[in-house]
Amino acid sequence: MAKSTMPKREARKKRARKAAGLDGDADPRMATWRDEVAFFESVRAELLRNDRYTGKSVAIRRREVVDSDADKFKLVRRVARRYPGEVVFVAKVEPADRVVSMPSPQFSR
Repeated sequence: MAKSTMPKREARKKRARKAAGLDGDADPRMATWRDEVAFFESVRAELLRNDRYTGKSVAIRRREVVDSDADKFKLVRRVARRYPGEVVFVAKVEPADRVVSMPSPQFSR
């Protein structure tokens, strides 16, 4: 019986991703990114109550809203110039998607 090569293949892929700098755990910027996303989620309700941000995209850097704009692309260009090489999370301020779980009908035969 042939031995599975899947574990070796996965290990090679993981080493290659790490060497290329694509391994999320190896890159401290990924931890910063996750922190900025968590911050946005924690202040989303507060941002929604503020007319200045509602319906617009916001740029978050170091757990602070540093800029906003109705045009997401203009915002991204501005923050890329202002904070080159830094982690800046950009998201639209809108209510979170509501997930509704509904049972599907079952048919008997």
